[in-house]
Amino acid sequence: MSKHQQDIADFLRGEVVNPSRKFNWTNQLPQSSIAKWALGNEPIDYTNLTLVCYEVPIFAALVNDYITIEKVKELYLSHIRDGVKWHILLTGKTIMPLKKYDWQNDTKEIPIGSIISFNGDEHIAVALGKNEYGKNLMVGLWGFDINGYLADTPLTIDHVEAIATFISERTGGAVEVQYANSIF
Repeated sequence: MSKHQQDIADFLRGEVVNPSRKFNWTNQLPQSSIAKWALGNEPIDYTNLTLVCYEVPIFAALVNDYITIEKVKELYLSHIRDGVKWHILLTGKTIMPLKKYDWQNDTKEIPIGSIISFNGDEHIAVALGKNEYGKNLMVGLWGFDINGYLADTPLTIDHVEAIATFISERTGGAVEVQYANSIF
């Protein structure tokens, strides 16, 4: 784990405990504050952000000056133009695979600051380490709305098993959880 990963995890935990901005969830990239900025040069209002779940670590890296605008633009173009999935872009895992986490049986700790993905890009969050009960915690932005937008959606801390169970029950299928160090 790098110092940047620890800083990003600490920053996001702080935003949950003592929020300093408003978050809105979307699953539509064109509505995203960061995408509008990176692709269309619209200014970002850091006090009122609309984000897709996979943009949470990008947002934290931007605020902490751990990523440049050039790199952000490169990530978006790689996704849009080349179809590279976000869980690959955020971890840089183009050759070596992400580590699998058996959410029903594993007891190992997912390293703090790692990018956690559920069924590829279905949901992405940032690892926070284990709680006192031995559950791997993560911070993310999670919302459901038929129109793909939900205002005033707080960042939340959840444990990996709870989100994997929810996805499994919602989809009626298996859930693949993977993780890796971030590119930050």
